[in-house]
Amino acid sequence: MNLLIIKCLWDTFLKVHFRGKPAPTQFL
Repeated sequence: MNLLIIKCLWDTFLKVHFRGKPAPTQFL
Protein backbone atom coordinates (compact mmCIF):
# COMPACT_ATOMS: atom_id res chain seq x y z
CA MET A 1 0.00 0.00 0.00
CA ASN A 2 0.98 3.59 -0.52
CA LEU A 3 2.44 5.13 2.64
CA LEU A 4 0.41 8.29 2.04
CA ILE A 5 -2.78 6.23 2.04
CA ILE A 6 -1.71 4.50 5.25
CA LYS A 7 -0.92 7.86 6.85
CA CYS A 8 -4.32 9.26 5.87
CA LEU A 9 -6.09 6.20 7.30
CA TRP A 10 -3.96 6.37 10.47
CA ASP A 11 -4.64 10.10 10.93
CA THR A 12 -8.36 9.48 10.46
CA PHE A 13 -8.25 6.66 13.00
CA LEU A 14 -6.48 8.86 15.53
CA LYS A 15 -8.96 11.71 15.01
CA VAL A 16 -11.88 9.34 15.61
CA HIS A 17 -10.17 7.56 18.51
CA PHE A 18 -9.19 10.74 20.34
CA ARG A 19 -12.32 12.62 19.19
CA GLY A 20 -10.59 15.89 18.35
CA LYS A 21 -7.99 15.77 21.12
CA PRO A 22 -4.32 16.28 20.18
CA ALA A 23 -3.29 12.97 18.65
CA PRO A 24 0.18 11.40 19.06
CA THR A 25 1.00 11.48 15.35
CA GLN A 26 4.65 10.70 16.16
CA PHE A 27 3.73 7.00 16.02
CA LEU A 28 4.22 7.10 12.25
